Amino acid sequence: SSDLGSVEYWNERYTKEDQGFEWYNAYGTIKDTICKYIKKDTSILNIGCGDSNLSEDMYRDGFTDITSCDFSPIVIEKMKEKC
Repeated sequence: SSDLGSVEYWNERYTKEDQGFEWYNAYGTIKDTICKYIKKDTSILNIGCGDSNLSEDMYRDGFTDITSCDFSPIVIEKMKEKC
């Protein structure tokens, strides 16, 4: 949908959603691959993080230099409160 490129679409979606959504896979299903190729002290940039638990799960697993960003200010505030 062309709406996916609209900040308004995402702000509205994140205002209505109560739980995170994993677009690709939950961390547990891709953890082995991530750990194989990324060192835990690597700087990680999670672009378009949305309300995924990926950064939070990676942080709990020892990846401590993670920057998550999204163009929806609604979801960024939501995730700041959560994390």
